[in-house]
Formats: sequence, C-alpha cells, structure tokens
Amino acid sequence: MSNFQNKVLRLFTGQNTNADWHPRSGGYSKDEVANIKDPAAGSRKEITSIPSPFARIHLFENAFEWVANHAKTEGNNTLTKKTAYHQLVSDALDVAEVFFNFEVFNQTQKNLRFVVWNKKNELANLKNSPKHRLFGETLELYLSQDNVKTHFDLVDNVYLLFCDDILVGGTSPSTLFFAAHNEGFRLARLSLNRGNDVFFDEEPNPLYNRSMALQRYLYGLFTVNLDLRQIMAPLWRYMSVSLDVLKTVRPNDYAAIQAIIDNRSYQGQFQGKPFNAEAFISEFSAATTGETNAFVDVLKNIHHRRLKGGPADYATDDFAIKSIKYGKSPCPLVLQNNFTKALSYCGGTWKPDILVPFQDPQ
Repeated sequence: MSNFQNKVLRLFTGQNTNADWHPRSGGYSKDEVANIKDPAAGSRKEITSIPSPFARIHLFENAFEWVANHAKTEGNNTLTKKTAYHQLVSDALDVAEVFFNFEVFNQTQKNLRFVVWNKKNELANLKNSPKHRLFGETLELYLSQDNVKTHFDLVDNVYLLFCDDILVGGTSPSTLFFAAHNEGFRLARLSLNRGNDVFFDEEPNPLYNRSMALQRYLYGLFTVNLDLRQIMAPLWRYMSVSLDVLKTVRPNDYAAIQAIIDNRSYQGQFQGKPFNAEAFISEFSAATTGETNAFVDVLKNIHHRRLKGGPADYATDDFAIKSIKYGKSPCPLVLQNNFTKALSYCGGTWKPDILVPFQDPQ
C-alpha cells in the first residue's frame, strides 16, 4: 500500500516535483503530450478510434507527425518499422502514387475514377434537407473548428479516388492525401502497383524508396509553394526526415532533390538554370478528374500535378544504361538474377527474388 501511495499517477513520463495533488494551471504541453505512451505504437492493427467525422484525415496527420518525431529521437532507420502509424504513412504515399501516375494506370485499363465533394454545395444540400439539416450543421461545425490544424477553410473540394468502385483514398488539406480503411490490407487486392511495389500491402514503403519522379514532384510542390511547409507541417517534417535518409542511401538522388529545394540547377530543358515554377510546371502535367479543366486542387488556387502520360521511362533507375549514343525512350536497364543490392528499380526497390528472363517476349 505504501508503494502505491508513493506512485505519481499521470499520463506522461518525466519528473514531477509536486508532493501532493495539485490542480493543473493549463493544458498539457506539446512535450508532455509527446511523452504519453501510445498503446498503438507497436501494433499493426488499423486505428479507428478518433471521434470525428474526419477521423481518417486526422489519423494521417498524427501518423506523419509520430513517424517523423520518432525518427528524430530514435534514428532514421525507424522509417521502415512495421507499426500502425508507418502503415498509415505508407498507405497515404500509395494514394499519392496512384494520383501521380493516374494516366499510366489508365493506360493499363485500371478502372479509376474521381468523386468530387464540393464543400459549399454539399453542406447547403444537407442543411436544406429536413432529414439531414442537423447532420449538415454538425458537419459544418467540425469543418470550421478544424481550420487551425487541418485547414478545411483553405479547400473548396475533397477529391475521392475509387478503383473498381472501391474507395482508395482522397485529398487532404493537411497531408495532401489520405487512404481509405485498409484493415487486413484489403486494398492490396486491387493489384495497384508501381514496379515491384504492391500498394497497400503489409510492407510499408517509405518516401525515400519511392520513384525519383514522385519525390521531385513532392519536394518541388513544397518549394514552389513555400506556405505548404507550415500548412502541412506534419507531412513536411516527414519529408525532411526522409531526405536525410535519401542522403545516405542514394546520395546522387539526394543532391538532385536538394538542388530543387535550394532553387539551384535543374534537369531537362532547364538544366543549369535555377529551379522555379516554370520548370515545375514544365515537367508535370496538371491533374484533372478526367473532365476538361476540372483540376484536382491541393488547396485553393494550387493544383495537383501528375506524371505526364506515355510509356514509363526509368532513366533515373540505378540499373539504367547511361548512354550518350542511345537517346530513345524507354531507357534500357541492365538486370541480373540473384542480385542482392537494394537499388532503385522501376519506381520501387530491387528484390533478390525478382526473376530476370533471358529474353523479353515483347
């Protein structure tokens, strides 16, 4: 009993000099909240317990922040851990890949489509309906209360992406994208993949392992629109940590990304010139829902962009032949069976069990 009497009962860890019960003078500080033990931290079970109609969006805010903070305190090698938070981050990046490679997936006859939820029109429809008026008013209240962190005031539309009539994910004003519920990795059955990376499966894939085209887009987006680094702070913190890892595992790719962030020389027709909005727009096409001029927005007046359509060209792969004589697309790759080094390969990472045929039937 005496041991229990000497036990300080509190949510967070750390020193407490109070000898008796004392009322708090304010809310929990950011450091105290960070020190609260999270029972989901080591679990892979899908997290669903945030009481908000926008629970999915909030979950991804917390996931990016949690993964970035733990990488800062425990080492960047934690980006590849298999926890519920790492899975959420990976799923969001998978949605980003589908958005970014939308034209490529359409060429492979994937049944992808967008549903646009217009905030102003949909709230008005709900509030004008006697059966749904209370729900519309409640939804509007949540949207206005979440402006500080989630910034719903900065978006007019939320774009929901479906594959074979199954919700895959959508756009988020705080993390760019969020993924749909993925308990049991059910979304992996849609067979969406990039290279040898199967999206939404049980193997979380961090940003630094993704294609250089996607990374150039994301870091370019946050360079051309610097305000995004504050508006989407959890995502930018994660991107910064990922960049630290990229510096170690792929130094040449890191140098190319850092050149974008520093507004230094750029590739393509802008090679040797500072990176700017013109170079960014030139490399990536405007993302639309499939309708003419129906742009997919990041925030108001900021459009998402995507990989330009056409055959995939893996000229930046580690296996690519850097030839001054062969300038055609796609770029040829040199592959070897039983190769064990984890180099970049077709938008993913090479795995030793990939079978290389002796000839290509195509």
